[in-house]
Order: sequence, then structure tokens, then C-alpha cells
Amino acid sequence: MIIFLIFQMFFYTQPEEVNVMSFNIRYGTANDGMNSWNNRKEFVYETIKEEPYDFIGLQEALEFQVREIKENMDGYNVFFRGRGENPMQGESCGIFYSSSWEIDTEESGTFWLSENPEKPSSKSWDASLPRITTWARFINKENGGSIYIYNTHFDHVGQIARENSSKTIMKHISERPYDVPVVFLGD
Repeated sequence: MIIFLIFQMFFYTQPEEVNVMSFNIRYGTANDGMNSWNNRKEFVYETIKEEPYDFIGLQEALEFQVREIKENMDGYNVFFRGRGENPMQGESCGIFYSSSWEIDTEESGTFWLSENPEKPSSKSWDASLPRITTWARFINKENGGSIYIYNTHFDHVGQIARENSSKTIMKHISERPYDVPVVFLGD
């Protein structure tokens, strides 16, 4: 697991303290024998429940995995979209968030790590598969503070795709307000 933290500090005086987790759970239909989803899902639930996280970024999560995890986690909501044409199709980079936060639905979405980031299922450069970034602005219900969470999963083959994916994400982050911190999660 890799956790990247990027805080934009322009005009921001009191950082919000948050507890985050980035977790590649491996897609649930892989032919993994003894490590198949049905044999490891309880371990995933236990691992996630070890800490009271504000935000959990999952990578490689299929819709049924997101649903099963949600059913086993009290006090969390989830924001996700699959990488395929259909929003429930393909791997997602879902963001689970504690019920002490609410999502700003006008400041959230998914974009593709390609030359056409708004085109569902698009891929570019030397990427082996379509890849996405899911992002949202979250507002703390208690104190009104806000934070942006980005969650992604880079291509496992294409070096050029990984480099250009980083640039695409950084461009998107740079368009957010500078007085709101950003946490970047991914694999």
C-alpha cells in the first residue's frame, strides 16, 4: 500500500487531522485459488476495522466487493464508480468515508487517466487497461472544515502511462481551491 499526502497550504492555517487508509483489495473475480475473494474477504473486513478511519481508498474493487464491504462496515458511506462504460462495470477506486463527513456532490467525480479524461473506459499512452481517479470534496459535519480526497490505481505495465497519469492528476488537483488540503491515495 502506498499513501501519498499532498497538502496545499496557501492561505490555510489550521490543517484538519484525518486518519486515512489506502488498500488494494485485488479484484474479486481473479483466479487466486486459496486467496480468492471468498477466502480473504473476512481478512479485508478485519483489516479495515483495525482503526477508525476518516477515509479509506480502495483499489481494484468491483461493485460486489464494494457492496459487501459496505454491508460489513457501520458508520461509513461510499463514493465510487467503475472504470467501464457502465458506472457499475469494472474495477473502481472507491472512497469510503466516515459518517462524520459529508460529500459535496457538486465537487466530486471520476476521470480517466488518458488523453480523454472525461471519456469512460478510455486509455492512452502505453497503458494496458483503462485507469481512473475518483475524487471528492468532503465537509466535516462537526466543524465545517473541508478536504479533497483523490484515489487512484496506476497502470501496472506502462511507465509512460504512469508518468502521464501523474501529470493528469496534478493538473486536476491544481484546479481546486488552494485553501483546501488534498489527500492523494493510490496504488
